[in-house]
Amino acid sequence: MTTTNFSTPTISASFETSTNLSQAEYDPSMKILTLHFRKGGVYEYIDVERNTYDELLKAKSVGQFFHSAIKGKFEFLRRG
Repeated sequence: MTTTNFSTPTISASFETSTNLSQAEYDPSMKILTLHFRKGGVYEYIDVERNTYDELLKAKSVGQFFHSAIKGKFEFLRRG
């Protein structure tokens, strides 16, 4: 029997103007949001809905959005 993996690819975006965040990656199948910070550190936020990632990308200030809508709201793991 042959199985096929139809997993959804990770979506990523860079933040050129943010002084806080440099990059975001989102895995829709796992609902994991990975954030790369300019001062170092990569964090994976768990059980994040797609609309939160979309709102982060639309935010006037991604740093302010992070502090108001992500930080302290989701479990996370530090990757680096």
